[in-house]
Order: sequence, then structure tokens, then C-alpha cells
Amino acid sequence: MEPIHKTTDRVWYITGTSSGLGLNLVQQLVKKPNTQVVAITRNPTETQSRIDSKYLENVTIIKADVTNEESVKESIKETMAKFGKIDCVVNNAGFGIIGAGEELSNEEIRKIFDVNFFGLLNVVRHVTPILREQKSGYIFNISSVAGWLGLPEMGAYCSSKFAVSGLTACLDQELSPFGIKVILLSPSGFKSNFVDTGMSIAKNRIDSYNTSDRCKWIDDIVNNARGDPDKFSETVINLSENENPPKNVFLGTHAIQLMRMWFSAQAAEMEKNLDISISTDYEHAPKIEY
Repeated sequence: MEPIHKTTDRVWYITGTSSGLGLNLVQQLVKKPNTQVVAITRNPTETQSRIDSKYLENVTIIKADVTNEESVKESIKETMAKFGKIDCVVNNAGFGIIGAGEELSNEEIRKIFDVNFFGLLNVVRHVTPILREQKSGYIFNISSVAGWLGLPEMGAYCSSKFAVSGLTACLDQELSPFGIKVILLSPSGFKSNFVDTGMSIAKNRIDSYNTSDRCKWIDDIVNNARGDPDKFSETVINLSENENPPKNVFLGTHAIQLMRMWFSAQAAEMEKNLDISISTDYEHAPKIEY
């Protein structure tokens, strides 16, 4: 299908735009000249109400559910029908749940994976043919420092973000030959309403765990967050204008502190267990340097 008008503007397709970092990115992008934003949301009225009316002509708000593959396909089809291309994709839709592994139900774990991982994969699957044909494009996958390190009572959220981090590393290798840039963003705490709107608690509560204390701890992190959402958006926009962007970016001073400690601890653990690791080789296997 030929587009209604093939725009020369830069076209952004962003999921999770009713609040938080996704909404902020839309709010910043619509102010830029030669830019069109497709805001994917389950709550179009809410998204529209938070965008300055003088910039509404620069945004197309589409109601879609990333967990529904047909819904995603239709939203991409509508985008292409209107603009004829997609330049930048931001997979931002996601939520969190607090609860120890024993407290979490299959339903709760599957639901968070449906949004955080499979929803992202639905988008990637259906934008990739377009970007491959264009031989260009940027895919930003929003993970988290929680996608690298484990946190108690956060197993479902962490594991879903671990999956995003792993998938993104693979996509980068698969898609770079086609001129597609795949970038993993792993922020630490940013000022947003994520705890209020994007975080829930396991229905099954077990007194032995400190799930309630974990909620308070997360509240403290958000209330004292150093991350500036405007600077997050500015960074994403700047990266989209970089012909050779980094593949993996940690965002926030706290992210750097946490990841340095984590990587250091993992390296130390590996060295500590070196004898165990190499003991599993065949006796006759050629010796290699390690």
C-alpha cells in the first residue's frame, strides 16, 4: 500500500507513551522540526491530554496493546500507510511487580513477560522487515540496571529485563549487516510516576519475606532519583543522530556505581571458582590459555 504521503520528516514509533519516560520522549520530540511521532498507548486520551495542544499536529496517537501481535501489526501498518517509513523505534512499554519467587503466581510472571519481553519482540518482529528494506533505522530497547543484576523480591521484573538485555545483544549482531542500529539503554532511577502507575505487588503475600519493606525501598529510590527525564529524552535523540552509536548505555550515576560493583563481584566470583570451571574439560582436550 502506498502511503498517503511519504514524509521527509523523521518518523519515531514509541511504545508505552501514556506516562513516564515514554511520554517525556514524545513531549520532547514533538517540539523538534521535521519530526513526526507515532505514540503507541493503551490510553490515547491520557497521552493526548499530556501533550501541548500546539504540537498535536506532530504526533499520531494509536491505541494498541503490545501483548497483542495483531494490534502491533495494525499499528505499524497504520504508521506506514501515513508516513511510508519508520526511522526510530523505542520499545519502552513495561511494568514491574514486587514479590519473592515463592509469592509470585504463574499468571503474574507471564503477564510481566508478555509486556516487557514478548511485547517488545512483537514490535521488533514487525518493524524489522521495514528497516531491512530501508537499510537504515534505529531500535532502542529500554532495559534497566535490573536487567543486569538481581534484586530480592524483584525476580519477575529483573528476569524480564535480563531477557530484554540478552535479546538486544543478539539483535545487534543480526541486524547490523542491514544498516540497522540496535541500542540497549539501561537506566537507574529516574524521576517518574513508574512506582504509582507501573508497579504492582504480588497478590500472594508471605510474612517471611520483606515485600512491604521492598515497596518502601523502591519508593525511596524514586523519590531520591537523580535521573532527569528531560535529559533521558535528550540522550535518546542525540543517539539517534549518531551514525555509530554505542550498543549498550547505562544511564545515571547510580547505574555506573551499581554496574561497577556488579561486574567486579562477578569477575571475582569467576576467578574464585576457576578450578571448578576448568575441571569439567575432557582430560585429553587441548590446553588453552585462560
